[in-house]
Amino acid sequence: MDLNIGGTVVASACQVDNTSVSQVVDFGQLRSTDLKEAGSATEWAPFTVKLINCPSTTHSAKVTLTGTPYSDGPDLYGNSETAKNIAAQIALDNDKTVVIANGSSVTVMVDAKHSVVYNFVARLYSVNGNTSSGTFSSIVQMGFTYN
Repeated sequence: MDLNIGGTVVASACQVDNTSVSQVVDFGQLRSTDLKEAGSATEWAPFTVKLINCPSTTHSAKVTLTGTPYSDGPDLYGNSETAKNIAAQIALDNDKTVVIANGSSVTVMVDAKHSVVYNFVARLYSVNGNTSSGTFSSIVQMGFTYN
C-alpha cells in the first residue's frame, strides 16, 4: 500500500483596507475641446490602495491590474460609456512615465507595520483626438498575490 500526501504552501493574505475598496476616481465635468488633440490628457488624479494586517511571513505583495483594454493601445483602459476617442491611463505616482498596461503587475514590499501602500495616479487620455461629448466609465480590477 502506498500513501501519497501532497499540497502547496502559499503565503497568507493581507487585508484590503476599507478605504481602498471600490474606489472611484472622478474627473467631474470636462470639456471635449480640452481633449481634441490626439495625446492630450487630463491632469493626473491620485488614488491609494492599501493592504493591512499582512502576516509576518509575507514579504511582498504583487498587484495585477486587469480591465477592458482600449483597442488602440495596450496601456489604455477602454470606455464602456458614450464618449468616443477617450481612454484611461494608470501609473505609479512616483513615476508617471511608466503607464501600467492591462495585465501588468506592480510589486511592493511589506513595511514594518505589516502594510503595503500602492500610490497610483489615473488620467483620461485622448487617443485619436476629437473626443466626443458623453460619459466615461472604466472598471479596473486588482488581484493580489503574496510572497
